[in-house]
Amino acid sequence: MIAGNDLLTPGGSSETLTPGKRNQEEMILEAVKAGKLPESTLDRNVTRYLKAVLKSPTMRGYQRSGKPDLQRDAQVARAAATDGIILLKNEGGTLPLHKEIDRIALFGNASYRLITGGTGSGFVWVANQNPIAEALASTGYRIDERLKATYHGYLTDYDRDYPRKDHVSELFNPTPPAPEMAVDPELIKDHAEKFDIAIVTLGRVSGENLDRERDDFSLTRQERTLIEAVSDAFHANGKKVIVVLNIGGMINIASWRDKADAIVLPWLPGQEGGNAVVDILTGRVTPSGKLATTYPLSLEQVPADDNFPGTLYPELAEPGFMTYKYIPGEVTYEEGIFSGYRYHDTFNKVPAYPFGYGLSYTRFALSDLQVSAPEFAGVMDVSVTVTNTGERHGKEVVQLYLGAPANKLEKPRKELKAFSKTRQLAPGDSQRVTLTLQGMDLASFDPGQSAWVAEAGRYLVQLGTDVSNIVLTGSFTLDRDRIIETTNPVLVPVRQINEIGSRQAH
Repeated sequence: MIAGNDLLTPGGSSETLTPGKRNQEEMILEAVKAGKLPESTLDRNVTRYLKAVLKSPTMRGYQRSGKPDLQRDAQVARAAATDGIILLKNEGGTLPLHKEIDRIALFGNASYRLITGGTGSGFVWVANQNPIAEALASTGYRIDERLKATYHGYLTDYDRDYPRKDHVSELFNPTPPAPEMAVDPELIKDHAEKFDIAIVTLGRVSGENLDRERDDFSLTRQERTLIEAVSDAFHANGKKVIVVLNIGGMINIASWRDKADAIVLPWLPGQEGGNAVVDILTGRVTPSGKLATTYPLSLEQVPADDNFPGTLYPELAEPGFMTYKYIPGEVTYEEGIFSGYRYHDTFNKVPAYPFGYGLSYTRFALSDLQVSAPEFAGVMDVSVTVTNTGERHGKEVVQLYLGAPANKLEKPRKELKAFSKTRQLAPGDSQRVTLTLQGMDLASFDPGQSAWVAEAGRYLVQLGTDVSNIVLTGSFTLDRDRIIETTNPVLVPVRQINEIGSRQAH
């Protein structure tokens, strides 16, 4: 409460969350009565909470009908999914699909059972699963109904052998998806002769409560075998292979990407995901999504990999929220500020695909960089012209990275501070994009001062289309060190000794 935590979530008493622990409300009341917690602090927290409530649709008189416009919502879901799809590879103009493409050989469980969203708080009931197979068929492409029936039969049998759990358990500890179905190599060779192109879709469940990094990163034996068999057979017949990644996090791409002519990353694309993928495959929409994470060549390129999961104390496990056992542990984040692209970029580690990366069916040029002032005085505007120099309509994402002076505080080589996606640009069309920097964009946290500090010196403005593709540079200066924001150090981690002698991090 003193630190400003207005809301305890999931809420309720500690007994609800962890049996045997004290009721949270009683602890707050006891602290007030004992003079340890000022009522003025609670008044502050409650006031902020109520201000948020007063902004809610209900308090503003919104009358729900119970009859949402599902068709309109589906259109929004489709547009959002399509806008976020990332094209990672496109050799030889494989995509968009050429007009002569008619028969598509479709492999992979996720081609027929799309993973629409995550687990836990990322789970959403959807009106339609909209698998890729269904979307392709509705667009007029021909797929093998026998192969479709085989996949459906396999998945149905798996559902029978591994029935889904109750609703709550399924949210936080979902039934594992079916292992990739083994496909007869002779059937793959037959399809390579009769079909125009192949699509292989790989799927991964993702969500809160569990970190499945190691299990999810590497392909399974069945997945590797499928990609290799499809690639060998179709390439032997002079035909191309597309891999679609229906996943929620990074996986090993470097080990097999030479087997694919195109790689499409729709992530977990929601109830209109199949249609969104087909919108990209057909060129109805030019891809404009960009990676919000770095795809490493291997797990050894991930700086946190050596530290995770740290030291665990299973002997101290106790029942917790949603019937799970919480296992106390201690993790030292040795990577510090050098996580993700900050590590790869600063220490010259070339990843499989860099942060901010994403291909298009057209080309763009950045020109005429302008920085609004030579010296920073609280706000700085950076503007650039984006021109579509290709032959198709499309959107581009301008990314502003800032290189800050490292006088007293350690800094990465550069950090993303602003970005903007253009409107749909026709061939030859241009748009002027302006990105704004505030004081906090210059600052780094100084534990010694318990404050965000912008250090004096020269700041390098770098504009590009991903962290490794900087096109234009500029600069400005800051005349002196400035404290941008101070913090209240009431939640400094404290290492405590457990009653039986084992360490825990609190």
